[in-house]
Amino acid sequence: MAVEETAVIEQDAHSYKFVESLYLSAKKAKDQVTKDVKRYEDLWRGKHWKKNPTGKRTQAVSNFIFSIIETEVTWLTENRPSIIVVPQNEFDTQAAKVAERIVLDYLWPGLDIRSKLKRMARSALVRGKGFLKVTWDNELKLAGSLGYTGDVRVDYINWHEIYLDPQASSVEDARYIIHARVMPLSEIVRKWPEKGPLVKPDPAYSDLTDEDLYNADVDRPIVSTTGGPVSDDGHRAMVLECWLKDDSYELREEMGVDEKPIIVPHFLYPRGRLIIVANGVVLVDDHNPYHDGEFPFVSMSGYETDDSPWDMGEVEQLEPIQRVINILESRFVDNARLMTNTVWVKSEDAGIAADKITNEEGAVYTIKNPRARFERVPPQPLPQHYFTLYQQLQRNMETITGIHDITQGRRPVGITAATAISLLQEASQARIRDKAKNMEDAIRHLGTLMLSRIVQFYTPERVFRLRGEDGQYFFQGFDAQTLVAGLDVVVEAGSSLQMNEQQRYQMAIELFQAGGIDIEGLLEASGFPGRDEIIKRMRAGRALMPEQPPGGTPGAGIASGSIPPLPGAMP
Repeated sequence: MAVEETAVIEQDAHSYKFVESLYLSAKKAKDQVTKDVKRYEDLWRGKHWKKNPTGKRTQAVSNFIFSIIETEVTWLTENRPSIIVVPQNEFDTQAAKVAERIVLDYLWPGLDIRSKLKRMARSALVRGKGFLKVTWDNELKLAGSLGYTGDVRVDYINWHEIYLDPQASSVEDARYIIHARVMPLSEIVRKWPEKGPLVKPDPAYSDLTDEDLYNADVDRPIVSTTGGPVSDDGHRAMVLECWLKDDSYELREEMGVDEKPIIVPHFLYPRGRLIIVANGVVLVDDHNPYHDGEFPFVSMSGYETDDSPWDMGEVEQLEPIQRVINILESRFVDNARLMTNTVWVKSEDAGIAADKITNEEGAVYTIKNPRARFERVPPQPLPQHYFTLYQQLQRNMETITGIHDITQGRRPVGITAATAISLLQEASQARIRDKAKNMEDAIRHLGTLMLSRIVQFYTPERVFRLRGEDGQYFFQGFDAQTLVAGLDVVVEAGSSLQMNEQQRYQMAIELFQAGGIDIEGLLEASGFPGRDEIIKRMRAGRALMPEQPPGGTPGAGIASGSIPPLPGAMP
């Protein structure tokens, strides 16, 4: 065996043990959280009780946790957030506009970002943390790609597949992040054809069913028709993808300013390091492939904590209340079930045997002694404080989460005035707005990583079909080499919240009535389908603004039936 080959084998063995030690350290720290998280997942799914072998007691569940979580997820993701790409230099203004349209018109629908944001938000609210991963896939071909292959990829990553540096207090502080996936050998060979065939099946994972595995959307078993070592016959292995900030360096001799040699440390991985291993085989050990030098992960928190990078979700706070509600409801059901089958009381001289008395509907019983006692004893009602406590627990849930009746679309009892309802809606948004900020921070990071992939990998000859401000589609290329400084991503605050969208529309109507905005501003605020075409037809027909009567209020369009003119329209 050649010396160089021996050195490579030894280096691979060292790299594998290094990644394995990082994984075991992170797993040990995460195991303390995983047990609780699995319980939170069961609560969200409605599995609130342990098995009841006797079946003597009712195990009632009204899953308020599910209702609250799904309401919050809907509020956070109903609207597409307003994402703005801004240039770092005036010369990059046009490039920023094109990049923004690529993200919003091409990548956002093509990658189905909304559904992945929903899963990330749900994971954050249930488990405390949700993750997305932004990479470049040389084989990906999106709808509307106009024949080009290779594109930005965004995947939702299951919480159970991520392992964080146990010394970190947040994802941003982590020195390394490991994405651990159980993959079929066929998929490993397809992704890493050079070393993938060397990976042997791991018995610890090969006997698992697909339902037992936490596979990301990117992993789809590829069945080989040739058989042999890559056939997908249940053989699997754990793949550890370790992204780390590696400070390894080597000392090099360079000439100093005085023309004398000096020893200077050179970092081996200035952008970071990526090591991918599977069952003893090092598949990849190289620099971070992305020029931005960042981890390709986007995270969202439910509630930030100081002592753990895994943070905290809603379910952790709601669990005690939900369990008490379950107990009370079970008592209600047991009482209804048992008390409807009330007790019979009869005297000995009633002349009817006890075993002849049944619960049959319409049953008629004949007693021999009319003076004998033969009757059903009416049940005692449940104490009123049971129901008072039940209602109080529901209010406690609303207080903890900030999800009240009005947030869920129900009008509070006794409130009818529109202004009062509007003020209550504004007050009820305080807690959900805080979660919306966490979502917007994640979207901003997501957009930044997507832009980074666009700048690094899109070639100048690539053409995109984009939508202009007038609603018409046009074809445009993007040449990253023309960038002078760079691009940043801004997310408009509150733009992802559906409730804010409704309030903006109501405010736009009031501004329109007061003459503060024109018809174009009103239509844009309404989000009315085909609004651009409507404005074009109105301009073409010169019907935007009939002559205002003397003394009329400019912009009193809805009140008076007139429509204020668009900027630049002829009188």
